[in-house]
Amino acid sequence: MKLGLADLTYYLDIFETVAVESKLRRRCYEVEIDPDLMKLLSEQAQKRGIAVSQLVSNMLREKVRPAV
Repeated sequence: MKLGLADLTYYLDIFETVAVESKLRRRCYEVEIDPDLMKLLSEQAQKRGIAVSQLVSNMLREKVRPAV
């Protein structure tokens, strides 16, 4: 059997076991967005210095705010 370059079995003796604690705090959702709208969202996010996902979340939060 020929081993590929990505075969990590060559390096098993140098691996270290580490303890990791992680909490999943976010959910990701996939929504189709028209390319022209995505371009505008990207430009606005860049101007504000935030990620597109944060910009869209902020916009949706304002528009979908429950009536009080």
